[in-house]
Amino acid sequence: MQIKIRHFQSLDYEDLCRVHDAARLQEMKLGKVEKYFTPFKEAPYWHNFFDSKIRIAEAEGKFAGFIAYKPHKLAYLYVDPKFQRHGIGDSLLTSALPNIKRPIRLEVFSDNLAAKSLYAKHGFKIIKTVKEPWWSDPKSDLVSSDTMELV
Repeated sequence: MQIKIRHFQSLDYEDLCRVHDAARLQEMKLGKVEKYFTPFKEAPYWHNFFDSKIRIAEAEGKFAGFIAYKPHKLAYLYVDPKFQRHGIGDSLLTSALPNIKRPIRLEVFSDNLAAKSLYAKHGFKIIKTVKEPWWSDPKSDLVSSDTMELV
């Protein structure tokens, strides 16, 4: 599969929302917190999202995923579920990592084995695992998440 990485353009907005929503819901199901899912257009982080640099992955000429990052932070990496396990996440991460200062830390649900495997492939290591209530509902069941770091 041929993958093209390019910079975000305003015409990509609807595709970005679609991929975010599909992949975020999938991710939240792994964390057993899908009842807290919020579509991108309603998410509390929507307004700060575009402060990041955003790169898009196209596969077979279609919008397949995106990565958003800042000089000190990897903020988001989502791949359309239809394109997962085809090197999209790997290509996006490879394109962004040289532009992010070390150390890089990120949070991932402990049960998100595919994401953890991708990050580990790029040198990230688990440095902490916590079980705590979902951030927006302190009365929720405990959610297990791993902090991963690349130095």
